Amino acid sequence: MVDTLDSDNGSSGLATDVVATGSLAAKTVRGAGWMVTWRFLTRTLGAFSIFVLARLLSPMDFGLVALAGAFARAIDAMATLGIQDVMLREKHPDEAYYSTGFTLGLIRTFIAGLVIAAAAFPVGRFFGDERLSYILLILGPLLLLESCENVGTLEFRRHFRFDRDFILFMVPRVASVVVTVGTAIVNQGIRKGTGLTALLAWIGRGQNETFAVGDSETDLPMFAVARHSFAPAHIDCARLARAVGCTVAAAPYQRGLLEIVRRITGADAVAVPAAADTLFWALLQAADRPRSANLWRALREPATYRVFTD
Repeated sequence: MVDTLDSDNGSSGLATDVVATGSLAAKTVRGAGWMVTWRFLTRTLGAFSIFVLARLLSPMDFGLVALAGAFARAIDAMATLGIQDVMLREKHPDEAYYSTGFTLGLIRTFIAGLVIAAAAFPVGRFFGDERLSYILLILGPLLLLESCENVGTLEFRRHFRFDRDFILFMVPRVASVVVTVGTAIVNQGIRKGTGLTALLAWIGRGQNETFAVGDSETDLPMFAVARHSFAPAHIDCARLARAVGCTVAAAPYQRGLLEIVRRITGADAVAVPAAADTLFWALLQAADRPRSANLWRALREPATYRVFTD
């Protein structure tokens, strides 16, 4: 009788194991299906967004966004700690455990965002485009916002509810693509050239009285509208600038700007006091120096402290 009962109990346990194994296998197959679908749709939406932006944006603008995004993601990847992977291995997590994981993730992304923000202006100066600095200053806080995700969603993966994970990831992804592409389409016709044309129409002035100075590809539409246009020698699209009637100076950066100012004001033909010319050149040199260098010069200048004594 005892042997019979043991045999029955063994059969019952075996049946339970088979059912549990089958249930686990089914969950695994469904979860894999959801994840494969999510990755496929994510890659498809990403490719669609890239194609549209590459078509609507100028090559320089598109390259700046791509460069800033790659730099920010590289910093984020180097700061990855694998916190969620460790949390998934815990068999009996409690509220304190999740709170600790959330706090660690927040600290990690805060440090990564701080590094991105601190590197924004050095990176912009290295690549010679200050717009890159402002894009990085925006991406830093956005990275911090991403870390505010509820860590409780790890329970979806713990219990193989990848269908809910799919919805959680896809909704913001689709919204991001719609907003990005929509913004690019709406702003497609907004250029410096159209802005200058609208300004001239508003004030009732003709093109004969307009002067334009720029140093990037985004200034080309403005050059085409203005009667007189100039650019320093460091402009990277000099051939296109000349094609729309722009005069490219012989010198780059602030020295080129000084040359342009002299051409506009006729300073080459009219005598300019040496002191005034020297002062203007000194101001242009100060604009070219890093802020830290200007601060150090100001601290060493006795005239700086007169404001506290006069």
